[in-house]
Amino acid sequence: METKLLKIYVSENKVLLGILKSKLEDASIACEIRYDFPPAAGEITPVAAWPELWILNDAQSGDAKEIILQALNNQNNTQSDWQCPKCGEHLEGQFKVCWKCGYGQE
Repeated sequence: METKLLKIYVSENKVLLGILKSKLEDASIACEIRYDFPPAAGEITPVAAWPELWILNDAQSGDAKEIILQALNNQNNTQSDWQCPKCGEHLEGQFKVCWKCGYGQE
């Protein structure tokens, strides 16, 4: 059976594409980012020039889509910022311990 390349995800965010590529490679899914250097202004519309993530074997598309969906869901499920009840310091949601006084959020 012949394998084909398959475009699996498109985003203007090159960092996100790099993270997704890394996650796919960790799962032994060969992939590459294409068009990561946009053409000169005015040649084509900006959306048409966004970088693309391609997998090299379309038979792995189900696994690849699942990995990408899970990664995107994890990225969107960030915790809310919080204020330390002990010292009043404002902390971003990804931190579970206050950097100022050491109080741990439950």
